[in-house]
Amino acid sequence: MFSYSVAIRTLGKAGDKYLTTLQSVAAQTIPPTNINIYIPFGYEFPKESIGKEKYCRCEKGMIAQRALRYEEIKDEWILFLDDDMFLPRDFMQKAYDFIKNHDVDAISANVFPNHEASTIKKIVAAFNSVLPMNSSYWGFKVTRCGRYKYNNKPPYDFMHSQTGSGNCILCKKEIFLSIHYEDEKWMDKFGYALGDDQLMNYKIFLRGGKEYVWYNSGVKHLDAGSKNRRFDSTHIRKTTACLFLVWHRSIFNLQSNVFSEKSIAVVSLVISLLIKFLFNFIYVFKGIYLAPIAIIQGVMDGIQFTKTDVYSKQKLFDI
Repeated sequence: MFSYSVAIRTLGKAGDKYLTTLQSVAAQTIPPTNINIYIPFGYEFPKESIGKEKYCRCEKGMIAQRALRYEEIKDEWILFLDDDMFLPRDFMQKAYDFIKNHDVDAISANVFPNHEASTIKKIVAAFNSVLPMNSSYWGFKVTRCGRYKYNNKPPYDFMHSQTGSGNCILCKKEIFLSIHYEDEKWMDKFGYALGDDQLMNYKIFLRGGKEYVWYNSGVKHLDAGSKNRRFDSTHIRKTTACLFLVWHRSIFNLQSNVFSEKSIAVVSLVISLLIKFLFNFIYVFKGIYLAPIAIIQGVMDGIQFTKTDVYSKQKLFDI
């Protein structure tokens, strides 16, 4: 029998969007065994409720609230969700129908469809080293500069993937535990989580897990935190630092040959950063005068963080 439990990370502030998440989970034609809510110590439980959820206390952090051992879950599969997601009623049924006929360890719903973006957004993404590709096999591929390529014209609803969104991902518990995601809690201590989903999904791929990205799943990201976003030089600096660290940990550190593989990885990163640096001059004309400088500052911040005990004492990313 196919059985699964749901694991939702929250701070208890998503309001009606959190309620929508709970309701859409409870309405599945294949219902979950349990709906587990992971909320940090000191945070109040949300007032929104459907009476079926169970609360579990944990550390605060995008990774800390997911990098758990899940001893309370006895099912083979875990559906990981953020607290602002909508799932169609037949989501789990369709996922199960695919799992029955394929060798699957994880399925991530493609809630951010790059291939459907406008031309302008695709150009902006390309300047940030998120590039289109055509493939009859891959949905997403991680690149040597630490970013990824996306299938611009996916021919199938389900395609093999090296990365994906962590907002909605169905994964075998055994595979998830095997990647030791807790080794990536350094990112929470860095103070800015960007690339946490890529670290998780790429680890699944490196572990030998068979992951698929699911196009047209019907899952929607309701985005409870959209009103709190700021885009300024500080944001650019933090995202650059974070993406540098993702590259350093999951790409650079995995290369064994200093004079070939590591050099290629460095060259790839430098080229992507140079393109991003030049592109960010556009923001100067929009009033973000330190945008290009923020790229350099972000890289320096990342380099400095690699020298801290928090980062340097972590186990190697390759597992």
